[in-house]
Amino acid sequence: GYLCSTPYSPTREHGVHPLDPALDLPWPDMSEVVLSDKDKAAPLLADAANMGMLPTMERCQEWGLSQQLP
Repeated sequence: GYLCSTPYSPTREHGVHPLDPALDLPWPDMSEVVLSDKDKAAPLLADAANMGMLPTMERCQEWGLSQQLP
């Protein structure tokens, strides 16, 4: 599972290109890769970071510390 701070909003959804070498994902045989148009259009991880699409570690820690534990 994962934690969401607000309800799902499609306009706020972002992604990164799944075949970005920077992700270093252990994909199986890639001879028949089929990507959705959404995945094909997704930016590389570095580009997403440069566009401000990704939170910094500091921002994640600040947010985590601001949450009350049960």
